[in-house]
Amino acid sequence: MAVNIPSNALSQSSKSVFVDLTQEVKSAQIMRRGYQGPAAKVDVAQAAKIIGDLQIVDPKTQPRVISQTIAPGTKVTAGTAIDLVLAPKSSIPLDIFQDIHSAFKGKALTFTDPIAADADARKILLTYERPEDVPAVEKAALTGVLARNGVSINESQTNTGFNAAFNTMRSVMAFQE
Repeated sequence: MAVNIPSNALSQSSKSVFVDLTQEVKSAQIMRRGYQGPAAKVDVAQAAKIIGDLQIVDPKTQPRVISQTIAPGTKVTAGTAIDLVLAPKSSIPLDIFQDIHSAFKGKALTFTDPIAADADARKILLTYERPEDVPAVEKAALTGVLARNGVSINESQTNTGFNAAFNTMRSVMAFQE
């Protein structure tokens, strides 16, 4: 079986892409408090009526995984149960991250949305893993985006420097769509 993966579907990062080409149909096994949830018997006509009346929800308001029982990236066998803890972005305090920039203290994840949505900032934050790796021109560009969004860089203190802001935003990017 041939699979066509568009070139823009793969990022320039070193992340692996797994494509399962087996003929077996996989079904989700939803667990609730340790028990498999039963399959719902749905009246298709009623469901169609209800679905047609639903409001479109902005993906930015959807809950994000904040923890799980198996470390992200760990390979597990099919059927392995993984417990997830989800919370809406507006309820996730930036204080959950280590060594954050002081401008982020006491604020919710949604405070960072304008920064993460900026194309230049997004590219820089997703390209470089460490603040020391960011070239001067891109560091200046990111510093400008941060400043326009209330995050001032002051290298005289570690919790207000570029490294703290970059590391905070790098962590934030895990929660962005």
